[in-house]
Amino acid sequence: MKILFIIILVCTSVVAYPQQQDTIVKGSLTIIQDTSITKLLNNESVLEMIKTVPGYRIQLTSSANRKEVYNLKTEFLNVYPNVRAYVTYQQPYFKLRVGDFTERTAANEFRDLIQAQFPGFIVPESVNLNTEKE
Repeated sequence: MKILFIIILVCTSVVAYPQQQDTIVKGSLTIIQDTSITKLLNNESVLEMIKTVPGYRIQLTSSANRKEVYNLKTEFLNVYPNVRAYVTYQQPYFKLRVGDFTERTAANEFRDLIQAQFPGFIVPESVNLNTEKE
């Protein structure tokens, strides 16, 4: 009985011991998917149903003064008319956020481009999938 207890104790401690990986193995990954999934993903009507995706915007200001935020929005749109600008209200602040970036690198590049004239910072947000401005 004592031996059985020791064996169980040793086995549970070995299983519970965290395993560490010292090396990173680089390789390739092959994804095998049904052709109907590919057809479905390429179907434009499906993409139109998806309105937003996780992404990033650049927040230019946050102020309790609504007029100040809308003035900055107008100024921004005069310089960048093809970039969407959004004003949201989260009590007690109005926030001006611009862009619809699905990748953080694209948001960084645009922020760097506008930083001199419109300083801001990147925030995670659901962004519009269709980035064409109406």
